[in-house]
Amino acid sequence: TVGVTCAAGFYCPPGSDVPIATPAGTYITITGSTSHLDQINCGLGKYCPAGSSAPIDCPAGYYYDELRLGACKLCPAGYSCAGPA
Repeated sequence: TVGVTCAAGFYCPPGSDVPIATPAGTYITITGSTSHLDQINCGLGKYCPAGSSAPIDCPAGYYYDELRLGACKLCPAGYSCAGPA
């Protein structure tokens, strides 16, 4: 990179001086990533907004049943979604 060290949640391709955020549904845990290949898919029960450095648990009342989404889904009426244990 050109004078930039990317923070976790971003990557900086070689020659770039502008960090690129990970897309929603993925995260990068390392500082100094130079490639989108460092992205990790957010797992079930977690969500990852754009620029995430770690997955986040869905709060009570919400759930996440697909990979690579950027937000949790509202629990349907009549169901219980307790959140993380």
